[in-house]
Amino acid sequence: MCFDYKLQVNMIYKEIKLVPTLFYLDVFIGKTKELPKIFNEYYGASVDYYKEEITPLQVCTINSTVKSKFKGEIRIVLNVKNFNTPILIHEINHVLWHLHKLTGIELNYNSQEWSSYFIENIYNEIIRKDNYIIL
Repeated sequence: MCFDYKLQVNMIYKEIKLVPTLFYLDVFIGKTKELPKIFNEYYGASVDYYKEEITPLQVCTINSTVKSKFKGEIRIVLNVKNFNTPILIHEINHVLWHLHKLTGIELNYNSQEWSSYFIENIYNEIIRKDNYIIL
């Protein structure tokens, strides 16, 4: 769904496949007060749990429950308030390190070109305004 991101919407969501792995990045952009209820539906833990754990700018890895939307999948989750470029680049770097922890992909001096392309690709996917779902 393409939308005018300047509209006053509470939350938008997009799923991005983290190629070359089988993991996905869930991107939430908007007002964080909506997230505990959304996270409960998507990942399965209680609303109260997410009220305690969610911060306004965050990247985390979540093991969803079998009764949630993602039925036990491990997901990397990024939530930010808007499309602020420096913040997105900073948080995408955290996404890369979460992916490293999950997969063991090489992150060191010798992998800087690959990791730079990864960050650029994820940034470009996030700022593309198509395929977002308004929550």
